[in-house]
Amino acid sequence: MGKSNPLASGANSITVTLQANTNLAQGSVVTISGLTNAAVAGGASYVTLTDVGNNGGSLFSDGATQRRGAWSSGTLTLTVHTGQTVTAGTEYIFSFQVTNPSGAQNAATVLIAASGTVSLASVTMTTDTPDLYGVAEGGKPMKVIVPSFSASLIGQSTPIADTTVTMSVTLTANIDFPTGSKVTIVGL
Repeated sequence: MGKSNPLASGANSITVTLQANTNLAQGSVVTISGLTNAAVAGGASYVTLTDVGNNGGSLFSDGATQRRGAWSSGTLTLTVHTGQTVTAGTEYIFSFQVTNPSGAQNAATVLIAASGTVSLASVTMTTDTPDLYGVAEGGKPMKVIVPSFSASLIGQSTPIADTTVTMSVTLTANIDFPTGSKVTIVGL
């Protein structure tokens, strides 16, 4: 499992890669739980699944509508859609959007399990991107931080009127600033 954004209140694209060791036939259910405090647009009871690899999103439905997953309190329930099979040994990848909570939180333990034509015991999902935006463990599921400056200092070279003044600014943030980011200093 991967994600796009560790920042509080930010839109977050969750990417799921799954590979079963047995076929999961139509009607089987895959449950991903533990997406602590994630919210979906408008408080909907579903998320839209986007195909990323091997038509991963197309395999599933919310029980009725293909490319949707049922959503409830941080749990995503995926029903293998009519006429579809999750084929053993094939890697499927899909993504869906959530909104991060407004406050900081540690990474969640996200579990995946399957039931139906065959039962697959619950296992912990892992991530291959431990850090994101310079945030330690920022790539882990539902790790969220509130961006802030841990140091913000400003000084001037002289207080004398009608002279050239050099302003010195020191900033230290708890995240990396990607190219194109802007920092605004007001009140000068």
